[in-house]
Amino acid sequence: MLRRAWLRLWATPVFTLFAVVSLALGVGVTTAIYSVILSLTRTVIDVPNAGQVGLIVGTDALAGRRPIWRSAISQADFDELRRSLTTGAPEASALFYQSAVTTATAEMVSGEAVTGNYFQLLGLAPAKGRLIQAADEASSARVAVISYTLWRARLAEDPSVIGTPIRIGGQPFEIIGVTPDGFDGLSIRFQTPSSVWIPLSASAVSSASGAASADEADRRKRQLSVLVPLAGGKSVRALSDEVRAVGARLDRAFPIESRHDTTAAPTREPREWSVGSITAVTRQLDSQFSRVEMGIMAIVGLVLVVACTNLANLVLARGSARTHELAVRRALGASRSRLVTEQLAETSLLAGMAFSAAGTATVHALQYPVGEATHTSHGLGNAVLMPSVMKAILKSRIPEMAFIARAFDSNLAKVSDQEAAEQAPELVAKLGDKVMIPRGLGNIGMKREQIGEMAELATSVKRLLDNSPVSFDKEALIGILEEAY
Repeated sequence: MLRRAWLRLWATPVFTLFAVVSLALGVGVTTAIYSVILSLTRTVIDVPNAGQVGLIVGTDALAGRRPIWRSAISQADFDELRRSLTTGAPEASALFYQSAVTTATAEMVSGEAVTGNYFQLLGLAPAKGRLIQAADEASSARVAVISYTLWRARLAEDPSVIGTPIRIGGQPFEIIGVTPDGFDGLSIRFQTPSSVWIPLSASAVSSASGAASADEADRRKRQLSVLVPLAGGKSVRALSDEVRAVGARLDRAFPIESRHDTTAAPTREPREWSVGSITAVTRQLDSQFSRVEMGIMAIVGLVLVVACTNLANLVLARGSARTHELAVRRALGASRSRLVTEQLAETSLLAGMAFSAAGTATVHALQYPVGEATHTSHGLGNAVLMPSVMKAILKSRIPEMAFIARAFDSNLAKVSDQEAAEQAPELVAKLGDKVMIPRGLGNIGMKREQIGEMAELATSVKRLLDNSPVSFDKEALIGILEEAY
């Protein structure tokens, strides 16, 4: 049956090629966008003391009193919280976006100015050197901690990084430590991970974070995110009541007036504070994005629906052209079920060819061990590996790669298939750049010495490698991983 279906498809090469490429492109685009969405939907990162740390949640008056914990409290109000809370000293961080210049790199980075025991409260230990301590905050020390991701991606895990200078926002600091692998700040979805941390007190002096200014005259400058220890035998509800009481007292002593509408009389903005565990706050924030995500997912699904609809129309048109043939075969005794089975065999064969032509099998085979080693989502690893796998299969898939390249850049219609196909991997990589997919396996946590092990493990995923458009042995897979690193 499959042999007959293959012969029929072989007899109509234009139809077969168009159907395969159309479906492969639909599957590839849909998979890529789903992967991007999955990589963007980051929840609060897991930290050792997640169950012992709470977040103070405020409200955003400009967004219908939507709950927020990032940049929810002013410096002056935070100082009052420090004096008033009985369960333990709160810690705070202020986000900033500044230039960071080292001896090896210069770039704009997201960072945080933090209080002295911020890392201690989260239960974090340094990967190298030390983290910011209370003494650094007390002395406004010009010290900085960099993320493991930045250390690996920009400084090649240089062991001598401790003690080297770094300029943040034009001000001099000294690198004293590296955060543990996997910690990039308390970043939630759609927020850029942090790459550098400095003492909060030093940021006020150096203006590396204008967010940290403790201006008693303007308590509306809410730039601090505040963490509180869930300890001392007090429940989250009791701690929330205590925080709410401090807010009510500050409302009476230092009322905040809304000035968003200059044509109307000022209105009071109460400090509607509460406390929630990291897990609870994350779940609450997740729900705010769920509708947006569902809408995006539906739109992405339509891409695949359009591709399938186009293919269905082609099959129906082809079937109409075969009406006479099918009528004759039916008259000669062919059963209805046999004719239907043959049609299903042809369409199934087209679908299988589309997936093979897309070259996704090798990507998935490599990502299984890579994802396990780096603790990254399957979609993110696929996106990082895809350009390198495309390069590896390019010579055997010139027409398909040319088709993909021209879908990105219509100017490539003027060049040969070979020239267009050679552009496809880089065009896909640039698409990843635009949606913040990191380039290189090293940037998602894989170490170079793991390449051989990853290739060895990938060779065991025979069900995928056997379906690859090109046969790969261990050495070939090592080559792909080296190129992707």
